[in-house]
Amino acid sequence: MQARWLFAYAVIAVSARSVDKATGDEKHTSALELVPQFEPSNFSVSFVPLSKAMWNMEGMSECMLHYSAIIYNGYGCYCGFGGSGTPVDDIDECCMHHDNCYEDAISKHGCTSSPMLYFTSYHWDCIDSKISCRRTFIFPYPGQSDCKEALCECDKEFTICQSKFPRPNAKARCK
Repeated sequence: MQARWLFAYAVIAVSARSVDKATGDEKHTSALELVPQFEPSNFSVSFVPLSKAMWNMEGMSECMLHYSAIIYNGYGCYCGFGGSGTPVDDIDECCMHHDNCYEDAISKHGCTSSPMLYFTSYHWDCIDSKISCRRTFIFPYPGQSDCKEALCECDKEFTICQSKFPRPNAKARCK
């Protein structure tokens, strides 16, 4: 888990955001789905560069929380590098659950335990600040669908957990 954030912030990713002109609904799409799937007359599509590499979680944070997930890096005992001890508060506990969720994805859903796990793209949507994971068949590696779906659910649950608490103004320190 320690390498997660180090490698994650080293990559520049791209996220897509589209707005339905008729309804005003906003939709965020994961970084690797950059081909617009909408009729130009109904949607406007813009591509937003991100200087974060865990683009899926970053996009989910922007979708639901309307701010960057990077503010959690270095917060408490579990947000960012490392992960041990007792969480300092509820926000840190969300990070601990996220770390544990990724560990479960490795042990139960066939995900690799290499640092590349944190660059794994999966398919998800954001409509009206609500996140939904989409299951996809990955040819020629159909077993990766379980892994990607598990990672998506981990990041979604992390974002939902963080949405229950006010945006932190300062970083809590691990004791």
